[in-house]
Amino acid sequence: MTTISIRDLSRTPGDVLDELARSGKPTVVTRHGRPVAALVAIDEAALEDYILAAAPEFVRSMNRATADLKAGRVIPATALFAGLDEEGSPLAAPPSASPRSSRRRGPVQKD
Repeated sequence: MTTISIRDLSRTPGDVLDELARSGKPTVVTRHGRPVAALVAIDEAALEDYILAAAPEFVRSMNRATADLKAGRVIPATALFAGLDEEGSPLAAPPSASPRSSRRRGPVQKD
């Protein structure tokens, strides 16, 4: 792994990127001697995977999914697929989540 100051990077960015592409070794960019960024070569075929893996919203979504799995908040895939075309789909919001159902129009009657 190589290291380059932000000043040197700003003077010869093309040369730095050419070396990065040639060697494939990451380059750490420093400011005042402290690391602030890393330049890494990206395989064009893996670009989409790299972007998705680094996208904050994707990472948050994966973390939520992992937490749900660990907590047992799951349904079998067969139930999910079977219910997709039905009104009672596991993906449908429960009636209590509907904005209209939360409005009360008069006293609540108890049976």
